[in-house]
Amino acid sequence: MNKSIAIVGKHQGLIALLMLVALGGCNSADTFAFPMAFPLIIKELGFSYLQTGTVASITSIGLAIGIFGFGSLSDKYSRKKLAAIGCFISGLFALLTAYATTFGSLLIIRCIDGIGLGALMPIGFAILADYYPPNKRGSIYAWYGILLNIGTIAGGIVMGLYGEKLGWRPFFKYVGLLELIAVMLFYYILKEPEVGAAEPELQEIFERGAGYTFRINLEEFKQIWKKRSNIYLIAQSFPGAMVGGILQAWLITYLVKECSYPFAFATLLFGIAAGVG
Repeated sequence: MNKSIAIVGKHQGLIALLMLVALGGCNSADTFAFPMAFPLIIKELGFSYLQTGTVASITSIGLAIGIFGFGSLSDKYSRKKLAAIGCFISGLFALLTAYATTFGSLLIIRCIDGIGLGALMPIGFAILADYYPPNKRGSIYAWYGILLNIGTIAGGIVMGLYGEKLGWRPFFKYVGLLELIAVMLFYYILKEPEVGAAEPELQEIFERGAGYTFRINLEEFKQIWKKRSNIYLIAQSFPGAMVGGILQAWLITYLVKECSYPFAFATLLFGIAAGVG
């Protein structure tokens, strides 16, 4: 096999999984802790519900842009470098979230943070797919998802225990710093496998010293949108995504403001529910 191909095995695969979990855990904590902090942000900065909802929405828009942009670029350029760039952006702007003082600054910061957060979702699974053969991917993806949810649960616990006492800003400061450290470790430790390196059907190609060269282009992308099943799948998931987004953004604020639940209890409950879900 071509020596340029990173070793595909348990050792390197485990390193890739742990590196991606470290980055994804920071991303999950950042993503889910922000709406948890809404009652504290509203109280400190005097935002209206409209302003707060606008910030939440712009973060989601940035996330969608990031997923599509980084996912498309990963078919042409180094996935490790793109993941590192995206996570560096999300780590830096999670850190800057702690210093936002106005509606405008928080809006811009969270939008750019969302773009960075979108990198790891498509690229992480692609990297794992090239480290593990098809018969092991299902279990690896399951472990990846479970371990990422630990970041969600941890974010809920930490925000609940210390949010009211210390404020919401220190959480994002430390999550951002942790992600920046994780990015450096990821970039210098991870060995990126070639596309298709774990596919049994492609081993003969790699043994000849060649590589997998197919990359999706605009025409193939257009064909995807012509499939009715894809359109129906997206259409049926839209209402559920809308409801889920509303609950994620406003449940903590509702429990604290309308039901008079203690902030610590509401965030802890939401963090566990989000992590289990």
